[in-house]
Amino acid sequence: TLTGRPPYGEFGDSLEEIISRFRPRGEPGPSPGEVDSDSATHPLLDGLISRLLATDPVDRPDSATEVCEELARIEQVLIPSPSSTRPALLDALCAQPSENSWAALCRFLTNQNPETKELAEERLSSWPTELRCAVIGWWESTRRGELHPLWGIARSLKLSGRGLQDGDIEKLSQISAMASIRRLDLSENELGPASAEALANSPFLSSLEHLELRNNHIGETGLKAIAESPKLRRLKFLGLSRNRIGGPSLEALMRSELPLRSLDLAENDLRIEGAEALTQGNLRHLNSLNLRGNLFGPDGTALLAVSTQLITLRDLDLSRNALGPSGAAALAVSRNLARLQHLNLAQNNLGRQGLQLFLSSPGLDSLESFDASSNTFGPNGAMALASSLVARRLRKLAISDNGIEDAGLAALLGAPQLTGLSCLRVAQNK
Repeated sequence: TLTGRPPYGEFGDSLEEIISRFRPRGEPGPSPGEVDSDSATHPLLDGLISRLLATDPVDRPDSATEVCEELARIEQVLIPSPSSTRPALLDALCAQPSENSWAALCRFLTNQNPETKELAEERLSSWPTELRCAVIGWWESTRRGELHPLWGIARSLKLSGRGLQDGDIEKLSQISAMASIRRLDLSENELGPASAEALANSPFLSSLEHLELRNNHIGETGLKAIAESPKLRRLKFLGLSRNRIGGPSLEALMRSELPLRSLDLAENDLRIEGAEALTQGNLRHLNSLNLRGNLFGPDGTALLAVSTQLITLRDLDLSRNALGPSGAAALAVSRNLARLQHLNLAQNNLGRQGLQLFLSSPGLDSLESFDASSNTFGPNGAMALASSLVARRLRKLAISDNGIEDAGLAALLGAPQLTGLSCLRVAQNK
């Protein structure tokens, strides 16, 4: 499109003639001016095109992102006027959502005018919110009272493991720029109930859809503040693993009107009281529930199994809950898990008996992924799994650390029920 001619030879030349004109390895390719003197462009653009045509791949730009960044720099030289928006270049930068494209776009927009930024906002509308992540430097300048000019195009803020304390979150919750944020990750800090209360009362977080608070200590008071907040009514994901939450603390969350699709309560101290609270809650929208490491035991598991509150679940993690054979039997007779596609029962002391009881379930026709690692069911358990009806729809199966031995592995590999598997994990078996 620059010269109307191929870079090597002419239209109609044979393959041998074209190859004979290739530059020696290590040299740049021809520029438009070399192909056609009337088509010479700016030296910077000529240089970029020569690099793109280099014979040796190591001399070419590493990625399309690098090319876009170089074009943006050339644009600043060729068209210094701030009124130029160059939508074609924006289209190139926004065409493929990725972390690299986002970084390149942010660098390009730094010196652009408001009209260009508005165009960028339009082109970013289809991007996943997690990729539109505010740069940490933007956050640092904003907390000093200097609002970064690109903050408005960000939809995600990740402040995981930055040693934040309650005072920091109280300041964050009063920053008006937070109104554009849809995903907020505050995991692995030192946040207590006061942080949760500040978030719950913020006038600028009403658009928040994803809140990750993993590995803090908000406790019962903090959980109640979030559950009862009139500001956080769009939350679809709430991450509360390792937050010192006891079973009775769940009552406020279960009474709330939060439209949660995914809830992570892993490694708290819910026990049977927490299981009972979950059965009495308002979880009609929930698709994913992580209850790993809460010591429900067989009785708590039985309460969950008979609850119609969990009938919408697609993904359930009950690993490390001391289910035993009795808990497995409770799941097997449940009629409320028919939509379940992903189930994790690792480290539950099922043994061969528990596994066989679970596999007798008539209500798991949708199950596609099953993790039964570390349950010591041995080769006989593997053979039972290989011949079970539950296995027929499985795409992913994890049975590491079960002592299945060669006989169990052979049964699995030869099972016609498991021909649809795309992933089989059998590490640490003897």
